[in-house]
This record gives sequence, C-alpha cells and structure tokens, in this order.
Amino acid sequence: MSAKTEAAARFIDCVRGKQFADAAGTLAEDVVLTVPQIGDIPGRGGVETALRMASEGGRGLERVGWSAPQEQADGTVLVSGKAPTGALGLVAKMLRKRVAVAITCGFSDDGAINRLTIATI
Repeated sequence: MSAKTEAAARFIDCVRGKQFADAAGTLAEDVVLTVPQIGDIPGRGGVETALRMASEGGRGLERVGWSAPQEQADGTVLVSGKAPTGALGLVAKMLRKRVAVAITCGFSDDGAINRLTIATI
C-alpha cells in the first residue's frame, strides 16, 4: 500500500468509527472538502463539522461500505462504496438504481490529504 492509499485508509477508518476529530486530524490544515450539492468546505474544522452534521442527520459516511483505496493515474486516491440507507438509499430504491458514493483524495507535496471531493456515482 502506498503512503497515499494508507492516508486515505486512515481517514476512512476514522470516519467508520465516528471518530470525526481524528478523521480531520489526518488531513492537511488547509484541506478543502467539495460536495457538489453544497460547495466547498474549507479547513479541518469545517470537514469535522460536516462529517458530524451528516452523521447526526442520518446521512453519515460511516454507514457506507467502503472499498479499499485505489491510487489513480493522476496521483489522486479514489475510495468508493455502496450508498448508505437513508436518503440516498431511498432515492436509489425509488429510481431502481444502485447509488454509490466516491471520495477522491488529493494530496499536497508533503503527502497530506488536502482535497476531498465527495460525489454520488
């Protein structure tokens, strides 16, 4: 496992355990989380708050069945999984489609995750 995939795996492991402060601690100080439906959320504190709020609202990423991180040709790491139950699961059921969630992790020169993009696919 490369350093990048290990970093992404640590982040996901913390999210799975609902250890949101620890998850944010695995990120670069100037990290930016992009959620297409919401926009950009800057900083570790912003990411921690977003993770906590999503979890409390029943839409937490800890409920996703995540795959092993995969390093991409462009240097990013992709982690994907099946959609959690709740709002996304209900939409998928109504549309009779399987909805998956993907997180793309970008990295700074020193190897810290400095960019997270979450999208449904």
